[in-house]
Amino acid sequence: MLYRNNLIRSALFLFLITSFYSTGAQNLEKANLHYKSGEYAAALKIYEAALASKPNNALKTKVANCYRALNKPDKAEQLYSEIVQSDQAKPIDYFHYGETLLSAGKYDEAKTWFQKYAALNPEDEKGKMMVRFSDQVKNIRPYFKD
Repeated sequence: MLYRNNLIRSALFLFLITSFYSTGAQNLEKANLHYKSGEYAAALKIYEAALASKPNNALKTKVANCYRALNKPDKAEQLYSEIVQSDQAKPIDYFHYGETLLSAGKYDEAKTWFQKYAALNPEDEKGKMMVRFSDQVKNIRPYFKD
C-alpha cells in the first residue's frame, strides 16, 4: 500500500513538473513571436514573468531590449549594466548599453561601452561612429529650451 501511494505521488509530481515546463516553454515561444513582430509591450509582460521565476542572461537581454524599444531607458540601463558585467555578455550588449547610456545623457560612460564594442568588432563602422558621436553630442546646443 505504501509503495502504491509513493508511486502515485511520484507520478503526480512528474505530471505537474512536465505541465509546468511545457506551459512555460509555450509562453516563451509566444513572447518570442511578439518580440520578432515588434510587439515589445506584449513580449515584455511574458518575459518579465519568466525572468522573475527563472533569472538568466538571455531573459534579461530580451527584457532590456524590450525596455529600450519602448523608450524606457532607465529600466533598460539597469538590466544592461548587469548583463555587461557577466561572462555571457555579447558585443551587441555593449553597444545597446552604450545607446541606453547615451539616451540618459551619460556620454562618457556610453563612449566607454562603444569603444569596447568597436574593439571586438573592428569591421563594424557603427561602433567607431558612436564613439565619435559620444564626444560630439556634448557640443550640441538644444534648439528648444525648457
